[in-house]
Amino acid sequence: LRALLIGGVAYPHGAHYFHGVPVECVLPTMGRFLLLAYLFPCLLAFHRSSDYSFRSFPTSASDDFLGWIALAGAIAAGVALFVRFLRARSPAALGGLWFLLALLPVSNLLVRLLLIGAERLLYAPSFGLALAGGVLAARLTAADAPRLRRRLAAGIAVLYVAGSALGLIEGCSGWRSERAFYDGVLA
Repeated sequence: LRALLIGGVAYPHGAHYFHGVPVECVLPTMGRFLLLAYLFPCLLAFHRSSDYSFRSFPTSASDDFLGWIALAGAIAAGVALFVRFLRARSPAALGGLWFLLALLPVSNLLVRLLLIGAERLLYAPSFGLALAGGVLAARLTAADAPRLRRRLAAGIAVLYVAGSALGLIEGCSGWRSERAFYDGVLA
């Protein structure tokens, strides 16, 4: 089943990213990675990395406070979003829950993969963030919402789109030539 879902048929046993790494180091590493490499870039439209090697994102120590806090926060958010969805059938909660659940198979928590992360692993989870963002934007800009709140939401949307555009321009600069790409990877 693992091979059908996420590949790896041709890879020898032990070729995964965390081969030989104790679970007490894998968990904070993935917590930190979720926060710094996935959540912040998705929410803030920052350029994501093209290098997910050990050199660019080393394994955390077992006492990595930020990693454990990020992992605990993701678990707590998942539980809170699940409860919110069950009680209110909130589409925004469903979007946040979708993000976390779609990351679970590729998080190296249940199954060890050949890589720690990649932008292609964010496609399905980003649908959940888009759903949550769309629902929240619709609530803020509803016709019955106060005028100040609608204007504030429009201002935030303009700033977010402008920031996304700048992030896109910065991210695309690494693709202008082969040399620029490898300079970015080796930086």
